[in-house]
Amino acid sequence: VRDVELEAIARDVLGDKREPRLTIRQALVTTGSGIMPAASISAVVDGGEVTAGGSGVGPVDAAFNAISKLAESLGEFHIAEYRLDALRGGSMALCEVAVVIADSTGRQETGHSVGPDIVMTSLQAAVEGINRLAGDMKGQ
Repeated sequence: VRDVELEAIARDVLGDKREPRLTIRQALVTTGSGIMPAASISAVVDGGEVTAGGSGVGPVDAAFNAISKLAESLGEFHIAEYRLDALRGGSMALCEVAVVIADSTGRQETGHSVGPDIVMTSLQAAVEGINRLAGDMKGQ
């Protein structure tokens, strides 16, 4: 267990009272054989509606690229680490995603989410990490 993970656990237990600066409203992600995975995401960023698209080597990468574009007004962010675990077997399995988001200064925050859809759960974890970094920056 690393320091950023312990911090994330402490925030979850104590409650993070900061208002999110980025909230996903709608996400459309496409993938398939013979096509480039792509994502189109609509969100509210600091109270304004924003839409961005991205492509990538897979649907999660495409979604992360779109979310990075949406968050440009909050700062420059990238995925430093990504972890995906299945919580139980079968086709109805829940997944657990933890991502470490880093900003351009090297600061890092962990985002965590659990859900039935790998792409949406990954997006929710990334947004949590971005909001933690951006929330810290807003107060500076």
